[in-house]
Amino acid sequence: DGRDHVIYIIDGPELHNIVKLTPGSHPAHPFEHVYIYGCGDGIFPPIRKEGVKTYVVQDLSEIDQSEGVNFYTIPVIPGDSGSAIYGEDGRVVSVMTYKMAIPKDGNWDTEDEADIIHLGVGFDLNFTAAQLANIAAGHGDTPLGKKKSAMLAPPPFK
Repeated sequence: DGRDHVIYIIDGPELHNIVKLTPGSHPAHPFEHVYIYGCGDGIFPPIRKEGVKTYVVQDLSEIDQSEGVNFYTIPVIPGDSGSAIYGEDGRVVSVMTYKMAIPKDGNWDTEDEADIIHLGVGFDLNFTAAQLANIAAGHGDTPLGKKKSAMLAPPPFK
């Protein structure tokens, strides 16, 4: 979708315990309550973590806005990346991409944890209705044959 998301068409049985993506669903609005089910540090089953979409970060550049970069107060840890971020109404608004830490007062030399804000960062989903319809219709033909299921994931590292 041009925003750090890939839908993989996978072989095997059809997946039934999934969340459907809705074409044109809107991103989280400022200060909307959001949540994830994260598996940080390899924890299983996933843990629900909550926060809000925020604008604590000072750089609200046109680049961030056009790229759909969003900041959340969800307390994420390594391993939560790739978790769907859900809006108040249960729609998928983003995918958790990484964690960032910024100093509250702009002093980057601080080592006091109380002076640091931890944020989760995700990108708005940007799949078109045509892309999602193509997948839903089962048009996942590859040299390996017809694929039955799809999953949303961050792209592999290069």
